[in-house]
Amino acid sequence: MLAKLIIYLIFYQLNMNHLTKKLVGFRPVSDWAQQYVNDLPGISAELGTALVEDEDIDCWDAEAGLTALWERISMLAYEKLLLDLEVLLSEKGAFRHELAYTSHLPVGTTVLAANTQRTLRIKTQPVRFTRLVVDSLAVVANGEGMLSVELTDGNGAALMEVVTYNLYAGLNELDFFYEAPNSRGVELRLAVRATVGLTAFRGKTLTESGQCMAEALSVWDEVLDQVAEDPVLDAGLRLGGHLDALVERNATLLAPAYQYVCGHQFMLEKLASNNFNAFTNTNRLVTEDNRDAYHKQYRTFLTRAAALMVKQLENSPTLEATAHETGGWSLGSLV
Repeated sequence: MLAKLIIYLIFYQLNMNHLTKKLVGFRPVSDWAQQYVNDLPGISAELGTALVEDEDIDCWDAEAGLTALWERISMLAYEKLLLDLEVLLSEKGAFRHELAYTSHLPVGTTVLAANTQRTLRIKTQPVRFTRLVVDSLAVVANGEGMLSVELTDGNGAALMEVVTYNLYAGLNELDFFYEAPNSRGVELRLAVRATVGLTAFRGKTLTESGQCMAEALSVWDEVLDQVAEDPVLDAGLRLGGHLDALVERNATLLAPAYQYVCGHQFMLEKLASNNFNAFTNTNRLVTEDNRDAYHKQYRTFLTRAAALMVKQLENSPTLEATAHETGGWSLGSLV
């Protein structure tokens, strides 16, 4: 579980890089950005220093506290932006996080001998603003042993992931996580080898979809060159909409909204701070006014951006029209 969380956070930080490091930054933490949160009234490096909490400070590097503060604020602001953006898009339709997926197979009876490699070939068709996610693996071991899992590109040249697991007799649910953008399509090879015999699952690894997208994701047996049947590895795969890809495509458009939501988060941090100093305990009314003003500006910029982005999603399976679709765009607060 810890390994999955670490991998998720790495991908999450990479998704944020375009907005936080290239377009919106915080002096003096950010080396270069087109816009800075410091440009908003009431926000400065001195305020940031005053807001640094004990848990932000590394005992070996006190200056890292300001960086930790900005990472926390920028991440919370990014989470809010994603959530609010999806709510705005939902006025035109449901954003589909799952378009196609594989279902779990029952355990069969065929046994694969120990130290035999089996490889699944995973392939997707390109769909804008989607991603492929591998979020679960399962094998049935005939005793205690070790399992090696290798994930490579379609040619087997680039190694994406390699993980070793301890196996116990019976069904083993394995922690595994990998995701890849699907704007150009994805082709992967997932190979497994165990030091003990593995009991195969029963049936074909077929893709299901409620949006007629089943053909966009396929799983083949590399040796037999056909849809995987009675595989020794049951892989949980899903192809779905990816808000981060939509945000990255529209980073410049969203930068003003992101600047203001970071300012809003700074004001929340100041109002909630337990630190007692000249920056955190003065002008509370002004801080509250700034909090509300920044949120209003954020909503204005985000609503305008969402109205333009929905045009990019026309004729895309990632935004499915719903029966309660309404016209126009509301500027109402989500609070």
